[in-house]
Amino acid sequence: MIPKRRAILATFCLVSACSGPSQDNASPASDHGPTPLASIPYESCALAPTAEARAVAVASIAPQAVDWEGARSVASWAPTSVTAVAVIGDTLVVLDGPQAQVTAFNGTLNPIATFGGPGEGPGEFRRATALTILGGNRIGIVDAGTKRLTMLTPEFKLGETRSIPVGQLASAAAFSGEEFYLSQDVMVEMAMRNPALGEALSLIPVGADGSTTVLRLVPGTPAADSLLRLPGPNPFRVVASGQSLLFLAPAAGIVDLYRDGARTVRLRTCMPPMLDKALQQQRAAYRPGTGSGAQQDIPLVSDAIVVADTVFLVGPVPDAGGRLHIDAFLVGGTPVGSVLVNTSGLGLPREMRFWGTPDQLVAYGADGVIVKLRIEGRTSFAGVAGDR
Repeated sequence: MIPKRRAILATFCLVSACSGPSQDNASPASDHGPTPLASIPYESCALAPTAEARAVAVASIAPQAVDWEGARSVASWAPTSVTAVAVIGDTLVVLDGPQAQVTAFNGTLNPIATFGGPGEGPGEFRRATALTILGGNRIGIVDAGTKRLTMLTPEFKLGETRSIPVGQLASAAAFSGEEFYLSQDVMVEMAMRNPALGEALSLIPVGADGSTTVLRLVPGTPAADSLLRLPGPNPFRVVASGQSLLFLAPAAGIVDLYRDGARTVRLRTCMPPMLDKALQQQRAAYRPGTGSGAQQDIPLVSDAIVVADTVFLVGPVPDAGGRLHIDAFLVGGTPVGSVLVNTSGLGLPREMRFWGTPDQLVAYGADGVIVKLRIEGRTSFAGVAGDR
């Protein structure tokens, strides 16, 4: 059951933005302005279903001030919000950017260690935006405010700190093959004025002071416009899984797989036709600084993980039927199919990440709620161990 205090947000997601394709009362697209996303029938966009399963909440936790039904409330719990998460085995590392704090949780979501605080000194953060797991199970925290990468030991002690070239829209970081990658959200209007601000993915060599551009988006070109689906800032993420690097464009439903610094394959989730049209209208109507065409998005892909020769993608928040989908592709791009996951009865936060394997997930929200999920039933990935 969804808690009362979140009724408005839940109604937007579960009834309007995520509703099934056959609603008769959905407003048609208008030629006189952007169609509100709240009126768009949102299909679940799964591949051909290969199996069905259900999600079981293993553990959940929320700050005491947040009334999230079913979640364990702890008065002294930190963080109070969640900016990013990363997984080391059975440990979940959580970044609370506003509180400038990093917290480690065990598999039952009990806090076991904390680190950080506001400031600019060693071990302090001004605007921490991203987490990554480095070699030797070290934790890396990217701080756009101080332009630093702070590295913690596996024991959550301060290790090395180094300056890195990081912009204010830094969104995610990944450490792959002794190389450090950083993704950055791209604001279309800024990138049109200054091409340097279209840098969506960069490589920061170990020990180097500068960075190398891996992906720069130039608005108006087909390659860029396929990824820049929204007016204003477009969110991007970079994920390291095994020997693969995955670049995610959630609003476009696109995942690019990189090997040796070059894109080898592009994976696409489906784009509902009405949602596609609404996004086009939204971009056309958007006027920076006026509030017109306000930024709204439905992430079509939330996370990706590579297991052996298969890429697993977890879809967006559940649709009106309470179904989440986990899509599978071969690393060469061939679709395998989808596992449809029943989440009925679970009030899930918006963000979704794999917890190390395709059959474990963690959902979290900006208000500090965290829910650990296990996928049960006849699935094509039962028992598969992931290498994250």
